[in-house]
Amino acid sequence: TNLPSLSTEEQSNILQDGDGFAAASIPEENIPLEQSTIIPLDSNFQYAVIKDRISNEICTSFSSLKIHCENKMLKLTGHGDLIQARLQIKNMIATVRERKVDVPPAIAGFLLCSDSAEISKKIFEGLAFLDILRGLCIYASSDTLLDQAEITLQQSLKVDNIHIASEERQAISQEAWEHLLDNLNSSGDIQAGLQEDSDSKGLTLSLVGLTKAVEEGIKTCKHYLWQKAFIKEEVDLEHRIVVENIENLLTSFEGGQLSVTIQVSEPPGQTVTLIGPQDEVIKCKAILQEFIQKIHVNNLCITKHGAAIFFKKQGKQILDTFQDTFRCRIFVCDSENGDHRGEGAGNDQNALGCTEAVNQSEEVKVTRDASRDEGTPQAEKYGTAKTQTKTKEKKPSAVQLVLSRGNLENKKADVLVAPLVSNNPVLEALNVTKNLQQKGGDRFKNLFTNVLNNRTTLEPGSIFQLPIPGNNYPLNCKIVIFIVCLPWDGPSGSSSIAALKKGIKNMLDICKSKNWSLLTMSVIGPGLKLKVPEETAAKLIGEVVKLFVEGAQNHSLQKIEIVFPWEYQVPYIVSIWEL
Repeated sequence: TNLPSLSTEEQSNILQDGDGFAAASIPEENIPLEQSTIIPLDSNFQYAVIKDRISNEICTSFSSLKIHCENKMLKLTGHGDLIQARLQIKNMIATVRERKVDVPPAIAGFLLCSDSAEISKKIFEGLAFLDILRGLCIYASSDTLLDQAEITLQQSLKVDNIHIASEERQAISQEAWEHLLDNLNSSGDIQAGLQEDSDSKGLTLSLVGLTKAVEEGIKTCKHYLWQKAFIKEEVDLEHRIVVENIENLLTSFEGGQLSVTIQVSEPPGQTVTLIGPQDEVIKCKAILQEFIQKIHVNNLCITKHGAAIFFKKQGKQILDTFQDTFRCRIFVCDSENGDHRGEGAGNDQNALGCTEAVNQSEEVKVTRDASRDEGTPQAEKYGTAKTQTKTKEKKPSAVQLVLSRGNLENKKADVLVAPLVSNNPVLEALNVTKNLQQKGGDRFKNLFTNVLNNRTTLEPGSIFQLPIPGNNYPLNCKIVIFIVCLPWDGPSGSSSIAALKKGIKNMLDICKSKNWSLLTMSVIGPGLKLKVPEETAAKLIGEVVKLFVEGAQNHSLQKIEIVFPWEYQVPYIVSIWEL
C-alpha cells in the first residue's frame, strides 16, 4: 500500500527476485517517499568491478540514489524510481566476468592469510579483483582483462627456498635473525618459515608472497647468512712481537676491540688468523690493518749477560717509567730467531717466570705510538743508565701443588687443562669437556668446532689448544688446553701411559714458553671412558711435573691445581713442593 507508483506486476517481479522495498513514514503528504531495495551478490567484488560505471551512468540519472555494498548485498536507497535503477545495475552486474584460478599450495596458503582488497590493489591496480574467500576467484569487466589478470597473478606471486646447512645453525639462533624474520612476516607481502631438512640435517627457509618482496627477502637472508658464516682470515701484523702481544697493544693504544677469536701459530710468526662470523672478521681485520699503520716497532739489542732477567725484575721500574713517559709498550724477549715469547714489562706474574738463554743475544723491544717523536733527551738519559747485577746460583722455582674438589669449568687460572679422546675428539665424549661446553656456551662450542676443522681423530699425546680471546667467553682463563689421550690398554699400559705422559709434558712446555703461572687441570685418566687406574694416573702426573720443574729452572709456573669431581673420595689437600 506504500508503493502507489508501482504496478502489481512490477511489485511481483521484485519479490520474486528476493528483494524488497521499504517505505519511510510520511509525516507530510508533500515530502517524497524514500525507498530501498537490495540486490544479492556472489561477491562484493562484482560491485567493485562496475562501481565507476554505476557512478557515471546510473547516479547521474538518479541524483538521490545512495548505494551501499556489504556482506554480498547491494543496497539501493533513494526517492526516485528505484525499479529502473535496480534493473540497470543488475544488467551491469551480469556483464562482470569471473574465473577461479589454481595456484601452488604454498601460494594458496599465503593468499588465505591475506586481505582480498589489499592484495588485489597491489597485484591488479584496480583492473581486476581477487576474492580469496570464494576459492581464489578473479573478477574483471571482460574476458580479455580476466586473461591478463590470471597471467599477472601467476607472475606476481613466488615461492623460493634457502638451504641452511647444519654448520650455519648458530647464525640463525641469534636475536638478529629472529628480528629479520619478524620484519619480513610483518610486512604483509611475504611469509617466511623454517622447516627441518631430515636428509641433510639442515634447515630449509621458505619465502612465499609477492614476487618482488620474495626476491628482496631472499637477498636479505642470504646476505645475513653470508655475514654470519664462520670463516678464517689471515692478517699480516709484520712483527712477531706484535703478534704475541696484540691484545695488550690494542688496549694500551686504544686500537679498538676485537670480537673474534685470534689464533696464533706455533711457533708465532708475523701473521694471526681471525676466526668468527664473516662480518666481524672483516671488521676486525680492518681494525688490525689500520692499527698496524699507526705504530712503530724498534728493536734494541742488549748482549750483556742476564739483561732480560734484570729488566723483568730489578730493572722493571725503569721500563715502567719509559712506558709512562713515552706512551709506549716495552717487551723483553729473546731475538727473533729464539723460541721465547715476549711478555709485557708491566706483567709481574709473567715476568717472574721468564727463562733466558744466558749465552744468547737478548733484546728489549719497544712498541710505541707512531705519533711520538724519537730521540728525546729523556731517551738518552734512561738509555745510558748503568746497572750492576750479581750472578746467583739458579735454584728450581717453588711450585704450589693444590688438590681440590669442584668443577674445572668454574676455576680461575691462566690455563685450564682437560682430556680429549683420540678417536672421538668431541666435547660430548667426556663429562669434564661436556661441562666446559655447557659453561662456555655456543661461542665456545663454535670455536672448538672451527679449530678442530672436521678432524675425526687426533694424535695421541698431542695437545689441542683453544685460546679464549678477551672477555667474550664465560670461562675464566686465557686458554683451554686439551691433552689427547688413549683409553687404558691394560696393566702394561704402554700406549695409553706413553700418550698421557707425552701430552702432560707437551702441555707443561707450552705453559713455560707462554710464561703462564697458574695452571688448573682436571683429573686425567680415571673415568668411564679412559679407565686409567687412579693410583697410576696420580703417580704419572706427579713424576712428569717433578721432572719438568727440575729440568726448567726458571719456569713461570707458580701453582698447579688438580681438580677432583665431587664424587671422588679424595680429601682436600694443599701442599707446597720445593722441588
